[in-house]
Amino acid sequence: MTTENGLGASGLSTIEAPITWKAYLVCVSAAFGGVFFGYDIGWMSGVLGMPYVIQQYTDMEYDFNAGTPADSSHSFAIPSSDKSLMTSILSLGTFLGAIVAGDLADLWGRRITILIGCAIFSCGVILQISSNGQLALMTIGRLVAGLGVGFESSVIILYMSEYIRDELAEIVANHEYESLVSPDKGYVSSWLACFEGPISKPNSNMRRTIVGAGIQGMQQLSRMNFIFYYGTTFFQQLGTISNPFLISLITTLVNVLTTPLAFWTIERFARRPLLIYGGLGMFLMQYIIGAVGTALPDNETAVKGMIAVICFQIFFYATTWGPAAWVVVGETFSLPIRARGVAISTASCWFWNCVLAVITPYMTGDEEGAVNLGPKVFFFWGSLCLLGALFAYFLVPEMKGLSLEQVDLMLAETSPRKSAQWAPRTTFAQEMAHVEKTEVTHIEHTDHHEV
Repeated sequence: MTTENGLGASGLSTIEAPITWKAYLVCVSAAFGGVFFGYDIGWMSGVLGMPYVIQQYTDMEYDFNAGTPADSSHSFAIPSSDKSLMTSILSLGTFLGAIVAGDLADLWGRRITILIGCAIFSCGVILQISSNGQLALMTIGRLVAGLGVGFESSVIILYMSEYIRDELAEIVANHEYESLVSPDKGYVSSWLACFEGPISKPNSNMRRTIVGAGIQGMQQLSRMNFIFYYGTTFFQQLGTISNPFLISLITTLVNVLTTPLAFWTIERFARRPLLIYGGLGMFLMQYIIGAVGTALPDNETAVKGMIAVICFQIFFYATTWGPAAWVVVGETFSLPIRARGVAISTASCWFWNCVLAVITPYMTGDEEGAVNLGPKVFFFWGSLCLLGALFAYFLVPEMKGLSLEQVDLMLAETSPRKSAQWAPRTTFAQEMAHVEKTEVTHIEHTDHHEV
């Protein structure tokens, strides 16, 4: 496709400023903030099934020499209510932290806010280490750590998306321009701006907020965190696995080793195809797991097959929805609502994470009062994955390789379903020249009136 300026769509990207190694290193360093949340998920999943920890938090005796509970008449496990509290309270903290971090990122800057989040998280970890069987102290520690995770998850994606490529120059050049052409907004109105415009208009702030918050919510509703939060205890309940901790380690390794593939898949296949086909793939895997686990619950071979399919399910998530949802959020919002839009989207992620962390132990637990769905719960998660694929198909536009201004123009000119065929008609350099010209014209016009 040839543009008005005689450049093909592919030619537009070749004259843009290249990404430097410094940009890569800065973004890789910032991305380590994701280790905070991954660490808390990983250790909690295994700890909830450890006999020593169960003994600490329940006062039930365990014969470590024989490897069996002293009293086999009762279920040797942390109660669902306590598991729900210890797991979900972290997500409550992240929800609150993500909301607060949006303001602090604008007030103090991205870098300072990230460092504050690190300090808060460290305090939370110290409290958890000191709990020693005290549920209240563990809960407070998880809440404080969650606040730190909320800071990191909200601000890091904002920081990285502004640092790489031409985004940083874009923001620096536009800062003065925005202050000239935009009226100063109050605190409340700056949040309300995220909800301006009709839902039916693709480039309205309301539509962007729905896309950002919805994509994060759907990522959580795919419920891969069920395996990472409660995988060990779920595998213990199956009763046919001799070492559930080893299985949890395998699923974690699959996630860690396949996630880097997203560096290639996101640019090779773009955002929309990953979200749509990734959602369909997870839907299929979840239904296979549910069908096998329901039909052959006590068959050791069938359970091994379930675990293999769970690994494929993790592969689909790690290469599609896991990273792609965060990329979409970083590209969706325009400059005036960027920090708060990302904060709302991140808060949506942690809100649904918290809700599902609360109810999941009651859905899968085998104690009195629990629904005890067992493997049938995967039918529920699978249906939500299908819903996520439909959400991506109808509402998520393709923003691969576009600057913020080009995203604005694309949303105004085409629908999400046709967005992949849209091509920019100007380069970033031409856009910046237009911004500078507009700024100079505005200043000259103002000076003329003053004279």
